[in-house]
Amino acid sequence: MPESTPDPRAVDTAPQPGRPIDLVPAPPGMWRMLLGAGFALLGPLFGFLIGSTMGVGDSVANLSPLQLALFGGFAVGGVGVLVAISGGWTMYVNSRRRDV
Repeated sequence: MPESTPDPRAVDTAPQPGRPIDLVPAPPGMWRMLLGAGFALLGPLFGFLIGSTMGVGDSVANLSPLQLALFGGFAVGGVGVLVAISGGWTMYVNSRRRDV
């Protein structure tokens, strides 16, 4: 057999077992905290972006569209903060729990 072609028995064998992989799930509340923090950070920015794209339009109750959209962004950011705090509290309670 020429040396350039590999031995078919060596190609068809399974790889040697390596280091075992231990997948650890995310703790409860982690994704809620991350998503809440993302909404808290991006809510006011998107509110300002939406308000500035609306431009100076007709004001409603002496508020421009920029102010209304920014207020909406702050409201979304506030809800994001509450969700992040809820997720953080869940993570804290879960880390303090003792499994017997």
